[in-house]
Amino acid sequence: MNAAMLLLVLAAQPSAELVAKKSSYVPDPVSTVISVKLGPYQPNVDASPGLVDATPYDDIFGDSSGVYVVPQVRLLRDFGVVGLGASVAVGYVSQSAKALVDDGDDETPASGDKVSGGETSIRVIPIFALAVVRLRGVAEWLDFPIIPYVETGVAYAFWRVGKGDGSAAASGGSMGWAINAGVALRLDTFEPFASKALRDQFGVVGTELTIEWSHLSTDGFGRGETFRVGDSTWTAGLGIGF
Repeated sequence: MNAAMLLLVLAAQPSAELVAKKSSYVPDPVSTVISVKLGPYQPNVDASPGLVDATPYDDIFGDSSGVYVVPQVRLLRDFGVVGLGASVAVGYVSQSAKALVDDGDDETPASGDKVSGGETSIRVIPIFALAVVRLRGVAEWLDFPIIPYVETGVAYAFWRVGKGDGSAAASGGSMGWAINAGVALRLDTFEPFASKALRDQFGVVGTELTIEWSHLSTDGFGRGETFRVGDSTWTAGLGIGF
């Protein structure tokens, strides 16, 4: 009788394998994430109010995009299923193309249809200060290492239009705001042994791959910034968490 009762009790207990399957994925919290993002970028110069009907960017660069590089540092603190923090980032993009010959018909320089032998260039360096919200609870709910996030804040974009000889035709800065929305895929769960080695040797808590939509508006918060160099684009990045 006692043996039969013992067998019933053991049969009613879930196996260790079933318990493991039922447990949810809980991402290790990170306090600092250092990342680099890459993507295409087309500054919306032609939307500048001072240009009226002129489209100098489209005339010179057409549909081409520059390579947008964004190093970023996020400082985070987890509050249960939500992580809050702040971020600073600096972007860089540069393009060059053959300049157009001035036709002398209007006040816009180099606005003709003929291409000159010299080059013109545009460079944009936006600096961001952003608030960050990361939804850690989604990874636990889905039992999959994916963390959605949103960032928003202020930005200031330094810009420079260059001539073929390297001198500046015009330069300045435009104030505005930015918003980013994306998902981070925690890679450490797919390589637990490599993850443990990174943690033990370098203090790396986790690595993540990000896919992000970002928007930069440099219209001076709706006050009609005279030279606009923002863009809406997609980026992919790799981050290391400590």
